[in-house]
Amino acid sequence: MSSVKMNNSIKIHLSFFVFMLPVVHVMANVTTNYFDPGTFNPGFIRTIYITVVILLAFYKFNIPEKSLFLIAIVFLTYNLVLVFLNEEFLTPLINFFRLSLPILLFFVGYSVINNQERLDKLFKYYLLALALFLVNIVIVNIMGIGESQYVDDTFYMGGARVGSANELSVFILIALTFILINDQKRWNWFSILLIAGSTIIILVSMRRGAYLTLAGGMIIFTYLIGFTSKKILRYLVFAGIILVALYPIYSTPLIERYEHRKITREGSLANIEIEGRFQEMEDVPVSLTAGGVSKWLTGTHNLNSEKYWKGREIHVGYLAILHGSGLIGLGLFLLLIYTLFNKGWRVYKRTKNSKYHKIHLALYFSLIISLLLYLVTSRMHGFNLVAPVFLMMGSIMGTITKNINSR
Repeated sequence: MSSVKMNNSIKIHLSFFVFMLPVVHVMANVTTNYFDPGTFNPGFIRTIYITVVILLAFYKFNIPEKSLFLIAIVFLTYNLVLVFLNEEFLTPLINFFRLSLPILLFFVGYSVINNQERLDKLFKYYLLALALFLVNIVIVNIMGIGESQYVDDTFYMGGARVGSANELSVFILIALTFILINDQKRWNWFSILLIAGSTIIILVSMRRGAYLTLAGGMIIFTYLIGFTSKKILRYLVFAGIILVALYPIYSTPLIERYEHRKITREGSLANIEIEGRFQEMEDVPVSLTAGGVSKWLTGTHNLNSEKYWKGREIHVGYLAILHGSGLIGLGLFLLLIYTLFNKGWRVYKRTKNSKYHKIHLALYFSLIISLLLYLVTSRMHGFNLVAPVFLMMGSIMGTITKNINSR
């Protein structure tokens, strides 16, 4: 076999491994917590899998969007330097991989999933991954497996944790997009079932971050595609009917968990002053000020706040970045997000007359907003939500950009 044919064969097979990324990701999410920390667990296997896929993609394809890639590399390199300046660097180094790998998936998706056929196929793998997650939820609640957070014996997540509900918001947006671009009714009805099931989990989870992420993403998505899209309205009505029909099944845990969250200090708006995330908004600036100008510029204990910050990780993503890498790190991160948005906006203005491109770019922008809202309550260094968002965003941008350039 000639080297050219071999390279083409590797590229074709690499697309399959990229398709499988959402499945591998979800399988790791729902099983890793069954294993002891530090063992050869599914989460570790996911890290290896993603690393290999990224290395192969960078080896076989030219780096796309070099200015954006440069910003990402500067941001990540800066964080890596700060990691090695920590008193101990093993834990922050692990967190660095959790920070860097999801971001780099943008460029993998851009390079590998760069045509309509592959993008449509990637959507189906996202739906398959979501189906596996929902099947896991059904099984663990029938068998009572895993931990029922907030209220015992009300709602089990199995090997996943209740924070995984945040991620379902972006899967719902992806499923809605698929309905709009797909004409196969079986897949569309399958998507509606997944949307209804995911919505139930988000409701019962009592995760305020999940509510915020889904609401913000949906507002942007529906605004960009048009509030009067008959197809999306029709399927959403059916999803609503399913939610109402299944209410007797999930009403008891929903009400129990709501009543509990309402009276606990974490869930009470009346006690917001003692809620951990609210306290971080006051305490992080005070801590940095005590350290002087240098701490404001470069932060302290990067990606290792759980050991040095009152025995808990800083939960607000923006404050975690500010505390760990200072204004320089936060500025680089916001520059990365701005560049992603600006790239999408420039493409949107060139292709807004294309229905196909308009729908996908609506998803692209809604994913950016979902990520920004997610960071109000959660950290950036993790695979949950961040990995699926960057992979899908890169795939959308790679496909549309190639379509534009081929005209």
